[in-house]
Amino acid sequence: MQSFFNTYLKQSAYEIDQLISQFRDVKPAVLMGDFNVNGRDTPAGSGHDQFLSLISVFNTDVSQVCSFCPSTENVYNVNETSSEKVYDFVFGNGFQIFNTERVFTPNRENWTIQHNGRDVPLSSHFGITGEFKNFTSGCTIQLKSCDVKEVYQSV
Repeated sequence: MQSFFNTYLKQSAYEIDQLISQFRDVKPAVLMGDFNVNGRDTPAGSGHDQFLSLISVFNTDVSQVCSFCPSTENVYNVNETSSEKVYDFVFGNGFQIFNTERVFTPNRENWTIQHNGRDVPLSSHFGITGEFKNFTSGCTIQLKSCDVKEVYQSV
């Protein structure tokens, strides 16, 4: 495994290539999380090409709203003032992914914590949830978010 990268984009490209090679033939599989690739068509060098590599192998449904949003929506993203990005995904291999939506939203009850006397989001990313349907069995499953505050407090 390579341990040093000249740029963040080179590291991301390497990690995406590794992910694809490890899970290309695993079915059924669901991959979720922050992939640090933009799911919206953006200029070269933004990581969108890595997103295109992912969707050449895995199915997804890109959220219509940002998951990594400008500082006007998420106080942690102080340097992100100009664009809304979708970095968080539900990918399926052997599954159709649909009805994705953002699960953390600004000022949503139970999705914030108190910091310096004010409510702030739990993360710099607003997670994504969705539904998926198994191509073989036809079963449909909905991924639902849990109350992260309760989970956080019980740990």
